[in-house]
Amino acid sequence: MVVRLEMAITPAEFRRLTYLLPGVQQVQFEGMSATCEQTDGQRWQITLSNARTRSLAGLNVPIADVEIEMTGYSASEVQRFLERFHLVFRRGGG
Repeated sequence: MVVRLEMAITPAEFRRLTYLLPGVQQVQFEGMSATCEQTDGQRWQITLSNARTRSLAGLNVPIADVEIEMTGYSASEVQRFLERFHLVFRRGGG
């Protein structure tokens, strides 16, 4: 399964926060990608691309395209992973 998102994130934030995702003991970084291969054959890869800045009312916000590729996961496992992903990378505001 492949999920594509646009997120307000810098490559440095991505690297720092990825360690909070499931399976990070096996995570490997290469450029703007993080890959985690589990011993049970499951694999996730998250890739950032097209890093840029968007200006909103005088505020500059870092933006990147994100692709999450998951292999060997059931639909419910994908759902749980994506819920955790969104919790880890969620931005506060108010």
